[in-house]
Amino acid sequence: MNRPFSIDRRLESPHVAKRDAFTLIELIVTVGIFLILITLIFPAIRSAQEKARAVSCANNLRQIFTAFSLYLGENNNQIFWKGPRSLGLDGMDWYVYGGKETGNTFTGQEGLFNRMIPRPLNPYLNQTSIFHCPSDTLKFGSAQGNTLFDWAGTSYNFNATGPYRDISQADTMGLSGVTMTSVANPSQMVVFYEGSFVKGAGQWHGPRENVCFLDGHLEALAPAELQTKLARLVVP
Repeated sequence: MNRPFSIDRRLESPHVAKRDAFTLIELIVTVGIFLILITLIFPAIRSAQEKARAVSCANNLRQIFTAFSLYLGENNNQIFWKGPRSLGLDGMDWYVYGGKETGNTFTGQEGLFNRMIPRPLNPYLNQTSIFHCPSDTLKFGSAQGNTLFDWAGTSYNFNATGPYRDISQADTMGLSGVTMTSVANPSQMVVFYEGSFVKGAGQWHGPRENVCFLDGHLEALAPAELQTKLARLVVP
C-alpha cells in the first residue's frame, strides 16, 4: 500500500529561519573592508599608471630623436638655425622644432609658435601627437593657464640655449645653429627634455623626468642634474 502524502514537519519548524539579507553590522563591516582595500590598492594603481605614462613619454622622445637624426642626415649635421634676427623671432627656440603648427595658444614672439610651418622635424614623423607627453595635462600659469602642449605645440623642450635658468650665454652654451662635430660631449649633452622641468618640475612623472642626450640615449634626471647636462663643450 502506498503511504499517504505528507509534509515534512521539519520544514515548518519555527527554529529554521530564513536568511534573506545582510544584517546592518555585517554590511558596515563589509563596506569598511572594501574601503580599506581601496585605500591600499589605489596608490599602487596610480603609481603603475604613471610609470606607464613615463614609458610612453620615453618612447616619444626616442621617436623624436630618430626624426632629429634623419634631419641631421639631410642637413650636413647642422642643428636647427638661430635665425637672422634672434632665436625667439626667427630661429629654433625651445619649442618650434616640431609638434603642432597651428592653433597654439601662445601668440607672442610675433606669432612664432603658429607661423613656423613646417616645423623642422614634422616631415620625418607621421603624427604630431608624438610631441605630446601623456602626463602633460596640468595647466600652468606660466603657459597662460594652458597645458604646455596646447600653449606651445609640444611637451618637450629643445636645448636651444643651454642651462634654462641662465640663458645669458645662449650663443655659446646651447645647440641652436651648431654642427654635431663641434660638440665635444654628446653623451653628456641633453638635446631634448620634458617641458615640465621649466614649467613645473616634478609635476608630470615625479622627482625625475625624461631627457634625451645628443647621442640618443635616455635618462630620468632630477632638475639639478639636468642643469649640469645642458651646457655645450666645444671641440678644441
